[in-house]
Amino acid sequence: MSGRPDVEAAAASGAVGFGVKSAWLAVRSEQPEEVARALGLDDVRPAAWGVVQEIQRHPPEPPFPVFVTPPVDGWTLVLLAPSLAEAEFDLAGLSRQFGEAQKLATHRVVESHEWQRWVEGSPVRRYWWVGESGEVRLDDGEPAAAEGSLAHAGALDGDWDDLEFPDEDTVLDVAAEWSIEPTTLDGRLDLPAEGLLGYAPPSP
Repeated sequence: MSGRPDVEAAAASGAVGFGVKSAWLAVRSEQPEEVARALGLDDVRPAAWGVVQEIQRHPPEPPFPVFVTPPVDGWTLVLLAPSLAEAEFDLAGLSRQFGEAQKLATHRVVESHEWQRWVEGSPVRRYWWVGESGEVRLDDGEPAAAEGSLAHAGALDGDWDDLEFPDEDTVLDVAAEWSIEPTTLDGRLDLPAEGLLGYAPPSP
């Protein structure tokens, strides 16, 4: 597979869902072009929803593609190539510009499950569990109702038998509570046929 998705080959009708083994941003905006500009994406061009599968299978070398969806019920979603799942994004800046920005990511192989919600430049909730290393890397703010009684960072020093840990369904449930659960987009015909394909700028 080449380093860049084939925009023409990806042309398809209807939206394409994602969410499982995925990482994405949710920005409270109906202006995808503005979101792409705020993210500093390179080589931005229109692209059909079909690029979603190619982005999710992208090999771990740059350039890393990003699909910015058309407006979805008041939100713009930004699907990230797998290698960007742990990349840092300026969620504070995005939320200052657009009012609210979220990052959600899940990967069942290493049991990495993350969600962040920022409003007006400040973090409202951040949580990140990595089962492979047995650590909670982020845990601050007011938990989402969808979290239930998940283990907190301070509880890992004791007995783990009674602790609850997140899985990919938890991430999708948090997404549904906060913004858009992206697996539900699959096949929706009421959404525009094209979003934007761009590439994450090189790390400094």
